[in-house]
Amino acid sequence: MGRRPPVAAIAPGLAVASIVAFLLVGPHKAKEKQALKPGAASLVDQGCVVVPVASVPRRAHHSVFDGLGPVDAAPAECDLVNIPERVPGEMRGDNDKRACKRWLDKLTAEDVVFSLGSHNEFDFEEQMLSCAPKSHIATFDCTLQNDDPTRKPKTNRVSFHPYCVGDERRDKFRDWTATSMMALATAAAEAATVTTSRTGRAARVGFLKMDIEGFEWTVLLEVLRAPADRLPRQIAVELHLATHCDLGVAHFAVGTGVCHLVNHRNKLKDLRAKMRARGYLMVDRNDNPWCGHCSEVLFVLGEAEGGALAPWWPRTTDPGPSKLIN
Repeated sequence: MGRRPPVAAIAPGLAVASIVAFLLVGPHKAKEKQALKPGAASLVDQGCVVVPVASVPRRAHHSVFDGLGPVDAAPAECDLVNIPERVPGEMRGDNDKRACKRWLDKLTAEDVVFSLGSHNEFDFEEQMLSCAPKSHIATFDCTLQNDDPTRKPKTNRVSFHPYCVGDERRDKFRDWTATSMMALATAAAEAATVTTSRTGRAARVGFLKMDIEGFEWTVLLEVLRAPADRLPRQIAVELHLATHCDLGVAHFAVGTGVCHLVNHRNKLKDLRAKMRARGYLMVDRNDNPWCGHCSEVLFVLGEAEGGALAPWWPRTTDPGPSKLIN
């Protein structure tokens, strides 16, 4: 997560009840987390800690996001969980992620958890080492000083790539086709050194995580243009309706200070329709209590309109109790 605009500066209707002022200088995070004490167990050592989403109280409700429409029921085999942030700090929980845990468990060493945006903080990657126990984790971030991820976990299961995802190839931006191929190639090379087993299916991006301060409106449209076999099975994204003007984010108004997403109500409806057209269900929405213009949303590949199976999951003659085939 990068800088957040001050809640007090957000457009009317976007502020939460508790006004939290973020005093930020440069590209620092909106909150500071405490480092783990020397000798304390790492997040990897703590194992995968998850909580069923059904047992987690709603944190906030920002009506400005209601244009997304109602949440879909999660597929029965999803096992929808909350992966709580475990690094201490006054806003602990800001980076909680939702996921279909059973699908993470089924990823192989050739599959990829794709993490877009790090700010040189790898809490998510450390959690995924346990929560997606076999998958490769590929982190993409073009903003680090000297392209040096000094806090990256010291394991080959996590790779770092100094690129951001955009809708064209220029400078440090690469499109989704290029970045997903890069991630899968890295996973395949690493898997070849540790295993000889193969699943008989093509490797896939099993989970895409992004928290990129408004750039998600460009990245999501780019991902949706991909062929069916390159679509991530799960997409966990924090949607932003405001961001810092100096970032120059497409789809946001031009100005100084805080800029808001242009025509946000229609954009929310349009995003939901485009996701549905490619076979995605929106199975969770988790509005951020510390950010009135932020909501964590989980999209998963389910049944496309008309009852057809999401096109890149292999069909069988007996799909069993669910229409989604693993």
